[in-house]
Amino acid sequence: MKAANGVEIYVYNYVNEGKITVTCATTGRKFPAYDIVYKSGKYHVSADTLPISCDFQFQGKSHSFGIFDPERDKCSNCVWWIREVSPCFQDSLAGGELCYPWNN
Repeated sequence: MKAANGVEIYVYNYVNEGKITVTCATTGRKFPAYDIVYKSGKYHVSADTLPISCDFQFQGKSHSFGIFDPERDKCSNCVWWIREVSPCFQDSLAGGELCYPWNN
């Protein structure tokens, strides 16, 4: 189901051949934790105008990142590949990948 403004967020595991666990939240709402298997699995969440922050756990480490920021993200289908070194936005308009540092 699309959010009111039509923003859909898809997160894929490109860390390792195991799984990563993602837990996301926005103001007043926490989404259930979800395990994403390597490459074939995905995490999907619909966004409105509120930022969404996620915690990622893999290989005994924990990282956080703002997976949706309405000021930064101007996509209607936002696709993220989670890599060990950083989360990377798949920018279909620019034909490339934009990687950002982890928040921690």
